[in-house]
Amino acid sequence: MTVIMILASIDLSQFVSIQAATEYDTLYLIDNTAGKWVKNDNAKIKAIDNTNGHTEYWMEQKDEITWSVKIPKNAYNITFNRYGEDKTTQWNSWSDGGRDNNNAYYVDGSEYGHWGIMEGIEEYFHEGDIIYLDVSEFAQWENDDALMYVNFTNATKDENSGYDVLISGADKNMYNPKKVENRIENGIYQYVVTQENEGSDKLRFWR
Repeated sequence: MTVIMILASIDLSQFVSIQAATEYDTLYLIDNTAGKWVKNDNAKIKAIDNTNGHTEYWMEQKDEITWSVKIPKNAYNITFNRYGEDKTTQWNSWSDGGRDNNNAYYVDGSEYGHWGIMEGIEEYFHEGDIIYLDVSEFAQWENDDALMYVNFTNATKDENSGYDVLISGADKNMYNPKKVENRIENGIYQYVVTQENEGSDKLRFWR
């Protein structure tokens, strides 16, 4: 699933969108060990993107052997660390060079594994998923008390014959934006997916 971040101008009732640059991939870690022990003792898994600095992401456990997280599409060099339930005591670490076009890391042993492709994954947003919008490199986008919204479709004004979208009269199946209330720091916004939007597989952010 690709998360597309769209930002533009808003005058309380109209939305106009333009596309921003960040796109995301879903990355998986899969327990391929004989004893399937990675989950033991409520272990937590962190993925670290070493491509540009060391950006850390806690992974979500999907089932007994699978964890996942969304990372920037250009994230290439990834390290996986296994922690105790307290998220402070590190037990294991895996790193196997660049991931190329692979989307899954298979854990084969305590300190080794291999990259591969995980296919047939149903990709959509779940209730409780946390989505971040980072406009910290575009400080002017927060000027004039600008507000940020999220819309769980891929629709732009192109689907409205190129005209600005009047939200009050718009087709709610295409334009039903939700205000992003949580600004966790300058330029960084957080949105938690609700039950209403579970199952959506696209979104755009609006300004």
